[in-house]
Amino acid sequence: MPDYIVKDSSLWQHKKVSGALKHRDTQVRIGIVKEGRFNEKEGKGQRRYVVEVYDNGNRVPVLCVPTSRFGGAYNYEEYVLQGFTQGQSEEGLGSYNIRPGDVVVIAYLGGLSKEGVILGYVQQHSARTPNIQDEQDVSYYSEFNGLKTTINKDGEYKITFRGAPTNQSALNNPVTGTPIPDPVYPEETTGSYYEFDKQGSWHVNDAAQEKPQLIKIHKAEGTITIQSGNIILKMEKEPEFTTLTTKQLTINATDKITSTTKESSLTAQNKIIQATKQYKFTASEKVEGTTDKYSLDATSEYKVKSNKVSIGKPGVEVVDILSQTLDFLSKTTAAGFGAPISTVSDFAALKSLIDQIKL
Repeated sequence: MPDYIVKDSSLWQHKKVSGALKHRDTQVRIGIVKEGRFNEKEGKGQRRYVVEVYDNGNRVPVLCVPTSRFGGAYNYEEYVLQGFTQGQSEEGLGSYNIRPGDVVVIAYLGGLSKEGVILGYVQQHSARTPNIQDEQDVSYYSEFNGLKTTINKDGEYKITFRGAPTNQSALNNPVTGTPIPDPVYPEETTGSYYEFDKQGSWHVNDAAQEKPQLIKIHKAEGTITIQSGNIILKMEKEPEFTTLTTKQLTINATDKITSTTKESSLTAQNKIIQATKQYKFTASEKVEGTTDKYSLDATSEYKVKSNKVSIGKPGVEVVDILSQTLDFLSKTTAAGFGAPISTVSDFAALKSLIDQIKL
């Protein structure tokens, strides 16, 4: 066929051209995450990562999507990787072993290098020392955005809050030939954690150096402990026993407090203050209270219902003094009267009432 005749490539395929079109690279590659992008369209988009791959001596940028767990429209996970500036190229950051970003394993989608998928990362990144060493108790270690997760050989699970590094700018700076510095976390916020131990107990703690705050459910002992500094509330399931240790305690009830018990004991070295709209206390056997001072203000009415009443202490008990007063009056003859007051018809009944309520 003459060379001046134009050939339709769909009909007249050159073997080199058709071979290039049919060629698919199914091998996996190792590259390093170089750039993050967010392709937005109509208010929605998907995150992509540019991975630089060395292929036949060439540096090839491949736009990749990360893999994640799946399970339908309502079972999924999304995350944003850190360690590079979003939307900004990281060209010229140096060799693989000193540049930020994870070394990852990728595969070309459809065998074409224009788009790929990140299958996972290579842990042996020389800019980061592995946290799990030989003969170590930790079996799992991860850190994401300041949250450290560990699982030891006994299956104990722990999440520790570390927060944002204070040297974030240094971590984002282009490297100069030395390894990436370790992140530095603020002492005032870092260290709080919660964990499950091998006995199934749960523990949350702010890890303060002085006066820590914590909540612990001890499954084996059957106890719950809540602590804030020197304030400790402990509940024991089996003996149904609760203890509270505190320096001061204030209870304010806007409407009502109801307390029912078999026996109650209250000891205050200085003062007890109670403020409430209604207060009801029922004890089937005994109520005891010991205090230096006790004050109760009733704006309209105060009632005490009891078979026996004692106000004061031995020697200065009010009802006993009133009874003794009546005894004295019963033997006293006032001027102008010929007989003691005890001879009055109602006196015996009054004296009997006083003696009935006296302890």
